[in-house]
Amino acid sequence: MIIQFLWTWGPFVMMKKRNDAMNTKYPFTPTRHGLPFESIENLRPESKKYQEAVRKTMAVGK
Repeated sequence: MIIQFLWTWGPFVMMKKRNDAMNTKYPFTPTRHGLPFESIENLRPESKKYQEAVRKTMAVGK
């Protein structure tokens, strides 16, 4: 049974190397919390509506 999947080992190793290289180039950053679009001055109306909905849900947990 293992013999059937032996051909996948090479592509898997290449995929792992690519993934490790990307993680080195672009490391993971901590998740940011807060209101979305805070620094944008001229926000579209639908974005303001979304921001207000997020603000309300953030207040519920406190």
